[in-house]
Amino acid sequence: MSLTQVVTPVFFVTCACGIIMTLPKAIDLPPLYLNLANYRLVVVPYHTVPGAPYASQRQRLAERYRDVVLAQVRLKLVYSNMAKVI
Repeated sequence: MSLTQVVTPVFFVTCACGIIMTLPKAIDLPPLYLNLANYRLVVVPYHTVPGAPYASQRQRLAERYRDVVLAQVRLKLVYSNMAKVI
């Protein structure tokens, strides 16, 4: 094995590591907050047939979704009322 066969890979690995160490780091963007208030008149259609498989689960899912949307609307109203007070 010659000296060139040992030095060449070491040289290129050292160069690659040097280049990688000098590259700028990736910056994380701020998180995106999703809110239904950005969309007006949100309608989520669903259809369930009594007696169909998973009909009760679909009904519970629809009710839970409705509760979450109403909670967001109430929360938005609370925040807007607090802004008026402050």
